[in-house]
Amino acid sequence: GRGSITIRGKAEIVEERGKHKIIISEIPYQVYKSRIVEAISEAYAEKRITGIARLDDESNRKGMRVVVELQRNATPKIVLNQLFKHTPLQATFGFNMLALVPVASAGSGQVFDPGAPVVLEPQVLTLKQLLEHFIAHRKNVITRRTAYDLRKAEERAHLLEGYRIALDHIDEVIEIVRGSQTTDEAKERLSKRFDLSEVQAQAIVDMRLRTLVGLERKKIEDEYAELIKTIAELQDILRSPRRIAGIVKSETLEIKKRFGDDRRTHVEPAEDEMSIEQITPNIDVVVTYTVGGYIKRVTVDTFRTQNRGGRGVTGISNLKREDVVRNFFVTKTHDHVLFFTNMGRVYRLRGYEIPDTTRQARGTALVNLLTLPPGEQVTAVFPVASFEGERYLVMVTKRGVIKKTKLDQFANVRRNGLIAINLDEGDELLAVDLSTGSRDIILGSTQGMAVHFNEKDVRPMGRVARGVKAMTLEKGDTVVAMDVVEDERREVLLVTSLGFGKRTPIADYRHTARGGKGVKAFARQRDDIGQVVDQLLVAPEDQILMITSGNQVIRLKVRDIRKTGRDAKGVRLQRLGAGDEVIAVTNLGKQAKQITEITGEPQQTEL
Repeated sequence: GRGSITIRGKAEIVEERGKHKIIISEIPYQVYKSRIVEAISEAYAEKRITGIARLDDESNRKGMRVVVELQRNATPKIVLNQLFKHTPLQATFGFNMLALVPVASAGSGQVFDPGAPVVLEPQVLTLKQLLEHFIAHRKNVITRRTAYDLRKAEERAHLLEGYRIALDHIDEVIEIVRGSQTTDEAKERLSKRFDLSEVQAQAIVDMRLRTLVGLERKKIEDEYAELIKTIAELQDILRSPRRIAGIVKSETLEIKKRFGDDRRTHVEPAEDEMSIEQITPNIDVVVTYTVGGYIKRVTVDTFRTQNRGGRGVTGISNLKREDVVRNFFVTKTHDHVLFFTNMGRVYRLRGYEIPDTTRQARGTALVNLLTLPPGEQVTAVFPVASFEGERYLVMVTKRGVIKKTKLDQFANVRRNGLIAINLDEGDELLAVDLSTGSRDIILGSTQGMAVHFNEKDVRPMGRVARGVKAMTLEKGDTVVAMDVVEDERREVLLVTSLGFGKRTPIADYRHTARGGKGVKAFARQRDDIGQVVDQLLVAPEDQILMITSGNQVIRLKVRDIRKTGRDAKGVRLQRLGAGDEVIAVTNLGKQAKQITEITGEPQQTEL
């Protein structure tokens, strides 16, 4: 009885000469074309719609045609969904089927009965009830119309019967009329002689001489015979409810045939609103978050490759003095992003829920996006495309505790978070990675030690378990990174705080027992190279991004970094200013080739 419907205009995606266009040929009822064009322009200016290269109104007398030409890198389906979402091309109408319904008696709620006294009563009808009352109304119209036609046919037949009697006795009728002094006397004598009604007698008196012509007489006979058939037909209709229903159906189909045409707009249930995924392109983005709790995302094609040893470019330029960039990673806008805190809790956002800001902007405070208790800080972030399948999350703490838990246990993360791992006093969650449950794991420490063991040495545990020892650390040493080995052909890349780095084959890291001290991964700690900042598994065709505490960003090709042994010092990757240190490194991985094709080589840009 009450609800709403969503009406969509007709918009088609076409490809012409390698370019995609969206052609709008119909719009919802009561929506003006000028409003559609204006709304598209406004939404594009406000960046609620992206990917539009040109907007043309090509409407003429032949019909409406609004052409939206798309950019070459735009996803046509996404832009189309954005048009439906942010313009009147999709309109929602509320309806309330309240009607004055004829009922047999007030409050009975029954469908109208033609024989009962008519009482109008306001009612909210369902679609079925609405159709029932409409059909009852049409039956009533047909019944009244048929009864009227029957009455008129019977009156005409009665008149024709009088004519037939007069024509059969025309000489006597003429004699009676001529012998009467007045018209009333003539009618009275005719009525008595031939047993006529007053109507028939009046009609005979009013007859013209032309009625006596043989042809006219035949017309009367034919009309009378046709009327007898019509009367019988009308009487049969009134006696048969089935025939009345058949007439309702045939007349409705005739109306459909005369006036019906194909629907030009689509009607859909109002509750079937488009999800955000349908209007958000699933593109690669770089997510950056700081120690001070600010987060933002920018598209990957913001960055351009530079040569090894370069200075880099300015990144986030308006951070507070006490705030520095903690980490950044590459993900997609439709992926889930899990936020792991120093207290061992996990929170979740979708990639598109992270605000997209300018390259030099500080970003949005995480406390505005996540329900973080006082004193809790995000220390690890992990993107996940899907929670399905036999996969595990491997978590490592700074004090060398490791834990493996099935990924599907994190599929339903509440707004206020879930416990991801129980921590010892003073310990913090450091790194999280995804694994099949049977791969090798390499841990690296700030003092240049590494431990390499198989993940099978760690049994699967529940979400709230503590974990087991992964690495024995010297005093003052902490775990700085964890990597899950997916390809033995990859190499271990180590980067230090003073901008030095090297890559070493994984084979140089012999397997050790879980919980041991491991092997030396870097030259002995030296003041001129600093402590290990991060450890990455890379391939020669990969590219990396480095960020310093002074917000300098540099992008390097891995092949430009010298391959050395575990004891080597490495090479300088980035020249640092006084007091500046490298604080974060990330691998662009498979996206590097695509980014290079988009952005070219080599140019500088901002984060």
